[in-house]
Amino acid sequence: MATDKELIKEAGQELWNTVKKLRPGLPKEARSQLVLKALLTIGDLPDQLQASMVLGKIADQEPDEAPEKEGAKS
Repeated sequence: MATDKELIKEAGQELWNTVKKLRPGLPKEARSQLVLKALLTIGDLPDQLQASMVLGKIADQEPDEAPEKEGAKS
């Protein structure tokens, strides 16, 4: 059974946004791990590489939040 790549990407984006809302202070790396595990579990993806590629596209769209927090403290 072939997986619809656009559907997986849309689900990944929704997962990313949900984790961001529920845990706003969570670093980008930790959020990526949670979304990757969810994509592997519910996405019916045959391997971690395919899920990582989808996650990479989603994560690249988000700015890294760590430098902003450090700059705000200064």
